[in-house]
Amino acid sequence: MPDEVHPTVEDPRVERARYWRFSGLPGTELLTARFVTTSFTRHTHPTYTIGMITGGIEEYSHPGGRSRVGPGGLAVVGPGEVHTGHAGIPEGWGYRVFYPAREVVEGVGRELGMRGTPGFRESGI
Repeated sequence: MPDEVHPTVEDPRVERARYWRFSGLPGTELLTARFVTTSFTRHTHPTYTIGMITGGIEEYSHPGGRSRVGPGGLAVVGPGEVHTGHAGIPEGWGYRVFYPAREVVEGVGRELGMRGTPGFRESGI
């Protein structure tokens, strides 16, 4: 009788996500995830969204159009910007996301001598 295959956390077919508040910097949340079939419909976040793609491809729509971002790339969206998200290839995508509150980013910007609210000129980098 052949051995059974039991998916593990390392199995790329298994979806997983861990979301938590980062106590080291109040006003920030973190996510590490692997998605294959999950699809996010149009939504917003009150925070900035800065996601580094660790594997596969994420495809998403945003105010500037549509982006496809692969390993090592950044998927970025400003607070309140309507966007979607889904796998750009059948194998899905993995990413690590940093969600800093608007106040955190504005405070850092002021500390660096910037004026106004920081934003992104492009979404998929």
